[in-house]
Amino acid sequence: MTIWTKHDAVNELFEPARSNQLDELINKSTAIFCHDDRIAYTLINYLKLKGLRVPEDISVVGYDDSYYATLNTPITTVSHPKAQYGTQAAKAIIDLINNPRQFDISNYVIEPQLIVRKSVAPIKNE
Repeated sequence: MTIWTKHDAVNELFEPARSNQLDELINKSTAIFCHDDRIAYTLINYLKLKGLRVPEDISVVGYDDSYYATLNTPITTVSHPKAQYGTQAAKAIIDLINNPRQFDISNYVIEPQLIVRKSVAPIKNE
């Protein structure tokens, strides 16, 4: 597994100056997990321009379950319950104020959900 971390703006990831780097990553990968759905959406369009098919040639996963995940190729994504973050944070603050000696942050668990759409192929047994 290769983890390629870039903190650049989305548009910079797909500039011609970086295409060799990105193409090298793509050629070594069977799947790419993107920082968010917008990057996944842009990557899928880039892959199509390169003649690759999603998910037949490479799988793409996003994060956020934003509207980008529903465009063109519906993107498999990780949804996280944003409203629950606020609710759990408020409960944690109240519990910390009321009982600081027994406060345990691990009591507050928020579980993301994988939403499978059409950008991921099954793993091949080779």
